[in-house]
Amino acid sequence: MNNIAEWLPYASANWGPNDAIVTGKNKIAFQALYRQSVQFALSCLHHGIKPRDRVVLVAENGIEAVIAHFGVLMMGGIAVFIHPKTLPGTIADIIYDCDAVAIVADSTVTLQQLPEKIIKVAIEIQPTSGWIPYFQWMMQRREDEGRRSQLFPELSEEETALLIYTSGSTGKPKGIMSTHKNIRFTTDAINEFLRHNEHDRVLSYLPLSFDYGLYQIYLTLSRGAKLILRNAADLGTDLIRKVINDEKVTGLPGLRNIFSLIHVMKEKYPCVRYVTNTGDELPFEMVRKIGEKFPRSEIFLMYGLTECKRVSCLPSSRVYDKIGSVGIPIKDTRVSIRDESGEECAPNVIGELFVNGPHLCKGYWNDKDMTDRTYIRKSDGRWLRTGDYFYRDPEGFMYFAGRKDSQLKSRGFRIDCSEIENVFLKHCPRLKDVVAVGIPDSKLGHAIGLWAVTKEKIKSESAEKQWTNELKKIAEIFLEGWKRPRYVYLSDEIPKTKSGKTDKKRMVDTILSTRGDRTGKEEPLSTDPSI
Repeated sequence: MNNIAEWLPYASANWGPNDAIVTGKNKIAFQALYRQSVQFALSCLHHGIKPRDRVVLVAENGIEAVIAHFGVLMMGGIAVFIHPKTLPGTIADIIYDCDAVAIVADSTVTLQQLPEKIIKVAIEIQPTSGWIPYFQWMMQRREDEGRRSQLFPELSEEETALLIYTSGSTGKPKGIMSTHKNIRFTTDAINEFLRHNEHDRVLSYLPLSFDYGLYQIYLTLSRGAKLILRNAADLGTDLIRKVINDEKVTGLPGLRNIFSLIHVMKEKYPCVRYVTNTGDELPFEMVRKIGEKFPRSEIFLMYGLTECKRVSCLPSSRVYDKIGSVGIPIKDTRVSIRDESGEECAPNVIGELFVNGPHLCKGYWNDKDMTDRTYIRKSDGRWLRTGDYFYRDPEGFMYFAGRKDSQLKSRGFRIDCSEIENVFLKHCPRLKDVVAVGIPDSKLGHAIGLWAVTKEKIKSESAEKQWTNELKKIAEIFLEGWKRPRYVYLSDEIPKTKSGKTDKKRMVDTILSTRGDRTGKEEPLSTDPSI
């Protein structure tokens, strides 16, 4: 099987009438999901979309997005998922970067906001209230049935299936190319831990633009499990409680913001057989309380990055004696922790993590230099230079020790601090300098703090308020919600270490002690965790 979309006909044949996807309003069986994905693929061909063309998908979690995704794959296209709250300018940048020929969007995105002539085909999703959604624009001609022979074209497993865009240090998003082989291997490797089957019911609030969310489709669909798909805007204690109880959820993948809501609940949920986390570290006390809320569950703590999806998993049997560990490498994966001279580090010595295995992505779209810098070819294979610092204990269990560059994780999103800094320096000429830092946060993992150095002295509270409002306005216009600073600290200088380097630790300590002023949009986390 070269094309991962072939999971669909297999699932239709083996679990046809079973529910594949269930949302708050609709549900669809494996047979119908396969049939409608075929219809979508035929429509793509009808619109002139060809194998290897890029199709941008900007939609909330829903059945329509899943249909569109597999339809694109069936006809040999490349799917490009974008978070539905991404700014139109950023969407346009991604479309230009990958030279997409079509965009599929739901009502959360106004297609008219995009520049004219940016795209050849613009498709708006218009679901019905029925249990099987459809695309109102999908009016097939009879001759389209003759196009069925063009589905599942002969493609190598090394062909790109997905482009996943992440933050770039210049402010320009970078597209990471995942092949069909990458996806199939990683899906099978993770399922060796999770052991999905047709009796499982997995609840996911994770956005499909986030590879952790997108893989929930692959993990369940390939094994006949039901995926209960919800949107982050629905995230709240009452709704989580209701869905888990009503659907008898057996699997719960989540981020810190979800588990911070769950661990304070009074109820216990014996129906849940496993919990997974990746993307940001969970404090051990939170892990312990999750174990109490799900008394029959296995807890799997994992580590990965988009460039290879998954690296390691901590077996549930070691969660309580390997505190802070992200586990051991998944199958067929080699890791190497190296010092600055490139030598392998001894146990308990921190070094940079390198990864080798079938899950290493092809690289960055249209960026050979960055690909060559990140994916290193050596005599023993191709290695991913992660930029993450780790150490291993004498048993080989891995522990995260920090980032090499300016990136951090907040709400599960990978954020490059220099991108945020560039935005404020560009749009606020009265700033002398600005530094973005990660502020430890019990719910988010990290909130974003902004240390802003002004060119003139701030002499009054009203002047300080004006500065805060100006920075807030810039953030709301030019940054997605998850990139907006939650705290701002106005200063007349950048604190330095004795060696003259920027003292980010002192910045973090200062912001923690004062809590600054909030510049991020004030919304309860339970209403929208992406803001």
